[in-house]
This record gives sequence, C-alpha cells and structure tokens, in this order.
Amino acid sequence: MTYHALAPDTIVLESAKERASGKLTVYVTSTDPNAQLSMIGIPVASGQPPIDLGTMSKTDKHGNEFFLVMKHLPPVSSVEIMSTSGGALTASVTRPQ
Repeated sequence: MTYHALAPDTIVLESAKERASGKLTVYVTSTDPNAQLSMIGIPVASGQPPIDLGTMSKTDKHGNEFFLVMKHLPPVSSVEIMSTSGGALTASVTRPQ
C-alpha cells in the first residue's frame, strides 16, 4: 500500500493595496483551485481587533486566482489569508504615503 502525504495549499500574494479612500484590493494565487480562501485585515491602529473580510472570490471558476475588494475600511497594515486546504499567508498591504 502506498501513502501520499497531503501538502497544504500554497498561497502566493500577487498584490495587496489600499487606497486613501479605504478601498482594499488583494489578489493571490493558490496551488489548490478547489480551496476556499478567507481573509482578515489587521488595522494600522494599535489595539484594534482584526477585521473579518470574508471569503475571497475566484477570477475564473476553474482557475487558481482569487481576489477580494472591500471599500470604506480603516487603514489596514496587513492581511492574513487562510485556505480550507491548510495553507496560510500573512502579507503587508501597500498604502499611500
């Protein structure tokens, strides 16, 4: 009998930007096109709780690219993305100066 180890999903950040208006746009790719990716935002202001940003959408229903666009958010310093396949990613957000 042969056993195969299940590798966790690998998530790669393509882009994470927040505009001065509070519009956050995040794009990632995943090694598991069947995974569901959820995301939280970590506010810039210290002492604030993480913001549940919900489930990311796919750019194509058969593809492995995911995105999320949220408007009117407080400034976010980073995002944490979790996969139902076991992978996770924490990434900094590019913000206007």
